[in-house]
Amino acid sequence: MSQLSTRGVSQVYCRIEGATVTSLYDGSTQEQSALNCSFVKSVFNRTDIDVYWIDGQQTLCDLDHPEGIPLGGAGTSAATASVSCETLRQVRSSLDQSLTSAVYYITLSGTATQVYCKLDLTPAINLGADGSTKTLAAASCALARTHFANTGGIVWVDPDGDASDTSNARQRQCVNGV
Repeated sequence: MSQLSTRGVSQVYCRIEGATVTSLYDGSTQEQSALNCSFVKSVFNRTDIDVYWIDGQQTLCDLDHPEGIPLGGAGTSAATASVSCETLRQVRSSLDQSLTSAVYYITLSGTATQVYCKLDLTPAINLGADGSTKTLAAASCALARTHFANTGGIVWVDPDGDASDTSNARQRQCVNGV
């Protein structure tokens, strides 16, 4: 037997199996973290795009998506990686956190990776990573040196300045970050 009830602003889903009652929450607070975005969508009938507490981390959930998918967190650690710099900007803005352009974690090919996000633009721009591979191309030699301590040699650089798509990245010889 299952039951949905309201406690103040938060909602709790109680699963009753024999003598065991399990409370599952809607993700409105850290103490009432939800299991996942899909759970919030299906059990609590939400259809918004908003930040919820999921498994103890603040996560942007797209509950308008048919499956209720996570879009990521604030990007300060691998555990809170966001799916893009723009999504990260939205999460940080929703949480009233600084929109400082800096190195953050976003997910590239399923792996949390540090990239430089320019957050003072709408949409925010991914200026790339350390330039060590084509996938981790930097927007420039200077960015690779300044933010990732890549001091020279052959560096992968994405010439269009937006490293969200590094398919056009090329190797460049960088000397002293130039």
